[in-house]
Amino acid sequence: MMGRKMFCAVLAICGMLVLQFGANAQGTTAKGNPAQRLFGDDLAMLVSFDDGKGEADIMDGEIEVNAGKRKNPQFAEEGAWGKCFSDGSLSYKTKFENVDFGKPCTFAFWMALATDDPAFDKLGACMPVALCPARDGAFLQLQRQGWTKCANLFTSLSVPGKKTNNTMARIFGISKTTQWKKGEWHLVAITWTPEELGLCVDGIHYTVAALPSSIPKIFELSDNPGIDGLWLGVSPKDLKLDELMFFSRKLSKDEIQKLYQESLKNMQMERNTK
Repeated sequence: MMGRKMFCAVLAICGMLVLQFGANAQGTTAKGNPAQRLFGDDLAMLVSFDDGKGEADIMDGEIEVNAGKRKNPQFAEEGAWGKCFSDGSLSYKTKFENVDFGKPCTFAFWMALATDDPAFDKLGACMPVALCPARDGAFLQLQRQGWTKCANLFTSLSVPGKKTNNTMARIFGISKTTQWKKGEWHLVAITWTPEELGLCVDGIHYTVAALPSSIPKIFELSDNPGIDGLWLGVSPKDLKLDELMFFSRKLSKDEIQKLYQESLKNMQMERNTK
């Protein structure tokens, strides 16, 4: 009889431990970047910068990270979650399994202004992000214009030989960033299909532009439509980047907005626990 009571007591304790572990596990998965929870295997790459090196947390394929030659990359603590990329340059050599320029995909990241100095708007345009195909001098980039009252974000395709001095063949512009506050994080998503290129900010401002032909044809990629590399470059005088994400399909505006809203909830949750 005593043995049975002890056995039941052990079962009760184990049950309490299991329930407690389940609650802790649920709390853990609710925090941080919700991209994997929301999109599962569609999340093909994630770089959080929390390691202070820029190595990939998740990668569906092969990746190699290299620091800039002129200045070692710097990582600050004030990221969307944990650390963020705050100064210098990083380049990634990539070989994805299910992400390329020839199929609908999404590249997303968090971006914040690193300064509230009005002079920043008078500086020249800055280019924090570029995606590179397997062709020298060609890339899909995101830029921020530096003109006062016209600080737009825009994406463009650079195609060698298409214009004098390899200037940008801009596709479209969207989202004035003069209203952003210093340290305020925003979700930027670049989407593409064989027919169009899109840019979405916070799941609210979304512009799509038709392409004259598919990106592989524009880049004149005959055999390899893959994304061969990713380049990042920021300074304390302009922008900070965090949470780089590639998705193996095009996310809709509603899905990007869902990612943005769920992320804000998690950010607030983490601030409340500090």
